[in-house]
Amino acid sequence: MGSIVDSLSRYALPAAVTLATPLLYALTTFNVGRSRGKYKIAAPAVTAIRPSIARTAYK
Repeated sequence: MGSIVDSLSRYALPAAVTLATPLLYALTTFNVGRSRGKYKIAAPAVTAIRPSIARTAYK
């Protein structure tokens, strides 16, 4: 059997990717919001074609 250091280093890359993913999501979200403001693009509206759907969707 290998030492503890050998078994931990085996998981170093997957752990780094797992920890970097939320950071990437946060940076992407921030940049999308910043770009929307810079180019005056409104966020998508939350509406429905039929009013009956709109009334029940967010209760």
